[in-house]
Amino acid sequence: MSPKEPATPTAPPEGAAALLREATRERHAAVEARLDLAELLASPAGYAALLGYFAASLAPVEAWVAAHPRADALPAGLFRPGTPLLRDDLRALGADAAAPAADPLFLLDGPTEAHLLGVLYVLEGSALGGLTIAKQARRALGTTATTGASFFLRNAADPLGPWNAFKQRLNARVRTAADRDAAVAAARAAFDQFLRQPAPSARPLPC
Repeated sequence: MSPKEPATPTAPPEGAAALLREATRERHAAVEARLDLAELLASPAGYAALLGYFAASLAPVEAWVAAHPRADALPAGLFRPGTPLLRDDLRALGADAAAPAADPLFLLDGPTEAHLLGVLYVLEGSALGGLTIAKQARRALGTTATTGASFFLRNAADPLGPWNAFKQRLNARVRTAADRDAAVAAARAAFDQFLRQPAPSARPLPC
């Protein structure tokens, strides 16, 4: 990434959610670019590598959210950890479901609710986008919620409900310039956690 971050965009009329979408656009694209879904979904091994990538990326971020001083104030259901589902999915595939020992810590000095919501913007967005991956995985590999796709299908019963509830909270609570700056910094840091992980690959590592 560029060593100098672009300035936080001015808040658009749509609110903080639209602001974060614009402020993290490049990082979002960078994460998507490293996921070669055509390759990864061509075999169970590739799909397991994809799940492992998400597990390694999300585990430290979700641990940070769970330990955040404002986490207890979140409405019930707003934070639903995906890491346990990823481990279940890996077990269903017969792959290693242990927490990766080399996970880098998620280092973010973000004590405010705006920081927390900035990180959750990335997590909730990944839940929404996971439904697209689930459809592709079902077509390619026949995966279902009980055979390796519970993580990607966790919002299948109500695809937009959790996302809309989160956006309502985000737009209501992130309103000042300081809050916007904090939310943007936190969301960017969460995307960076995905970019710190090696890209998943179905190919074995060279000897």
